[in-house]
Amino acid sequence: DVISLDIGSTSRGLHDVPGARQYTIPTRPIDQLVKRLRRAGQELVEERQEEQADNNEPRLVVIGGGAAGIELSMAVHSQWKSILPQFKTGDSEPNVCVLDGNAQLVPGESDAARHQLQSILRAKQIDVLPNCHVTGIDADFVHVTVGDNSDRNSNNRNNKKVSYTHCIWATGAGAHPLAFSLGQHRGLDVTSHGWIRVNEQLQSTSHPFVFAAGDCASIMTTTM
Repeated sequence: DVISLDIGSTSRGLHDVPGARQYTIPTRPIDQLVKRLRRAGQELVEERQEEQADNNEPRLVVIGGGAAGIELSMAVHSQWKSILPQFKTGDSEPNVCVLDGNAQLVPGESDAARHQLQSILRAKQIDVLPNCHVTGIDADFVHVTVGDNSDRNSNNRNNKKVSYTHCIWATGAGAHPLAFSLGQHRGLDVTSHGWIRVNEQLQSTSHPFVFAAGDCASIMTTTM
């Protein structure tokens, strides 16, 4: 008998940060992300139509300053601008903030690309808060420490609370908890990050009857 694992990935840190699973909209699985964002927009419209919004403006916080987080911040900004009456006149912009773990935006890109992206975000009044490490989330705030990530002295980092009405968890891919569990309790060979090690035939490097494919696997190529 054989078993094939195609369990995909999860959003990195989602299962580790207190409150993340309960209060945020994770980017994975992608079909659920689309449904939840669409439902959030519909609920905002219904609240305004029924005058139940208690005069609080919607505020989106996106956790993760990579390409996905930036793209989602602009996509939701555009959606809210098109469906919410208070933004349709162009006199104000939706309140959107991106929490970035890096010191600068998209550090792997060129300076020219970074400056162009920053100009677009400024035009949309989307704030980017750099050097953020999320420590917890409750019903009203994202709790972060802010400071140089290379500085291990916690006294040099500032605690901050970022308010939100909607929060997207866009931290990139992380290994599925099942892969970690199989590695810990069943001896399945996984990387330090939890990806299942397989050979070029997608066969587990520790259990020949186990196969893994897709996001959950890491192919160990042999060098000649």
